[in-house]
Amino acid sequence: MSAFSRLKRPPEMLDYIPGGYSGGRSGFQGAHIIGKAFWRDNLDFLNDVLEHKNARNFSFNGVLLPETELGGAVMNVASHNSSHVDEFNQLVYNTNYDPNIPDSGKNRPAFFNRFEHEYQEAREEAEDLGQDEVHKVNAQYALKFVVYEDFFKIHLMGQKVLNKLADEAGIDAEIKSIYLNDYDYRYDDDKEVSRDLQSIIDSGYFEPEAVENHPLYQQLKALRLKTLGLEEAEDGRILKDGQPVRARDITRDIDAHIVEKYPQTGRIIFDDINGKKGDVNVPNSIRADWIARKEILEDILGKRNDATINEEQREEFEKRVASPAFERRVGYLEGRLDCGWKYDPDTHKSPYAKKGISLEDAVRVLDQDQKTISQNPENLVDNSNLIASLQHPEAVNMFRALHKSGVTHLDVDINAAMSPEVRAAQILQAGAKAFRAEGLDSSKQERANEPEIADEFDYSI
Repeated sequence: MSAFSRLKRPPEMLDYIPGGYSGGRSGFQGAHIIGKAFWRDNLDFLNDVLEHKNARNFSFNGVLLPETELGGAVMNVASHNSSHVDEFNQLVYNTNYDPNIPDSGKNRPAFFNRFEHEYQEAREEAEDLGQDEVHKVNAQYALKFVVYEDFFKIHLMGQKVLNKLADEAGIDAEIKSIYLNDYDYRYDDDKEVSRDLQSIIDSGYFEPEAVENHPLYQQLKALRLKTLGLEEAEDGRILKDGQPVRARDITRDIDAHIVEKYPQTGRIIFDDINGKKGDVNVPNSIRADWIARKEILEDILGKRNDATINEEQREEFEKRVASPAFERRVGYLEGRLDCGWKYDPDTHKSPYAKKGISLEDAVRVLDQDQKTISQNPENLVDNSNLIASLQHPEAVNMFRALHKSGVTHLDVDINAAMSPEVRAAQILQAGAKAFRAEGLDSSKQERANEPEIADEFDYSI
């Protein structure tokens, strides 16, 4: 049985990510934010906080992540397959921490070290006052727990995504990307993952004060209280309509509201605002990003679901997704999606299909041929249409639009033996064909009474 079966695997997501090792059923695995064994061996007291003996398998401790390197590379999130490296576990709880000696060096508390110490003290005092007081303490710490879980899982997205999330949410603080193991496309082996996670641990980023003072944590806490109609009293008790609540009232699912406030989390949370699991409400900007990243990966690796990425390929991929051309491609695809276009991976034509001639070379050849034809118009036999087309201002706009949409090649076979007029005509016709194939002719609603650009060049020579 799949982990976190309540986290529905939306089948449409297979259009965007390569299929996984599970026979391509979903491409996802349900990842424990705090690993099952690590929870059992070190954090079992959380079952008391949450008032359930099997709390580690509740959906608040889970997140859907792609199970292959390629899936993670397309979605720009961590991949999940096999066990977490130990440093990932140490982010949440330092198993070597000794609270009886001063904090220094490696003896520093992670979030749940301090949490455990403070909870046990508060619970002992509450037990002397009766079960109602214990429930109040549990509720207080359940809020800390579930906000931390929301906070922590957001870090499972790529650094560029987290930077954008921070900008969109007005967060003037760094949000660090984290990873689980070497199934992540950014790494070749677990040692590299462990090294970088240890660096984050050493920075103190996930220590108690740093977490609770982080603007993202504070925003998530306020969002949860507001969404569930709760308030935090001055003495720390959690109330609803003035009455104390139980832990289960605090840990209810607010995923849809998280996505609404932080659209970038639509990469790892698949939910709509009505709370229907599996009804995907992913913004078109993210879908466009996935398609554009997938196009580049398939250009580098081919259409292989089981491929892994070596260092050279990763460097090429990262270079290309950081380029202005990639941003133009994402913007173009987002515009098409906004106009109702549906992405079909089986019929989608990648702009990186390397056949014919590059768009850059085609424009260069066309420019030279245009100059030749203009200098010797008497060589043309009854071809005033060609001259008019070459001089048409929309010719430049057509090729500019192809460039902005990310098209890199034209499907046309030209050679030096051709006459300039034949070569020019074929390049214009190939440009018009690519223009239509990219759907650029369907976005000119404001010019409905004018002919489409491509129609100007639809002729034979």
